[in-house]
Amino acid sequence: MENDFQIISFDVTAAGDGLWKAYFDHADEIHAEIDPEDPPMPREKRRAMLISAQSVPYVNRYRCLLLAGNGEAAGFASVSAENAKSPSYQDNKHVGNLNLSVLGKHRRKGLGTRLLRHMA
Repeated sequence: MENDFQIISFDVTAAGDGLWKAYFDHADEIHAEIDPEDPPMPREKRRAMLISAQSVPYVNRYRCLLLAGNGEAAGFASVSAENAKSPSYQDNKHVGNLNLSVLGKHRRKGLGTRLLRHMA
């Protein structure tokens, strides 16, 4: 049921090991679905990259996880946009990036729509 899921903020600079595991389990399953021949990058390397990207001063980022009752990340969403500190802000102030994914076994339940509404 859609109500059995909770959307929580995924702050990569403060997340505990449990949330990182849920995130990586989700990301790895989505990656395997999209490109089964390409092995994912090691988790620690991806974690370091996400934390490093969060510190870029001219981009605002927000990430969230859609957690099932058992703690599994059934969905993930992120949005990013340049802020006024960016040298190209005037050209890109109306541009943003949205990434959204839902695990196959949780699709067709309105969860992607729920994540999209949360991010809007």
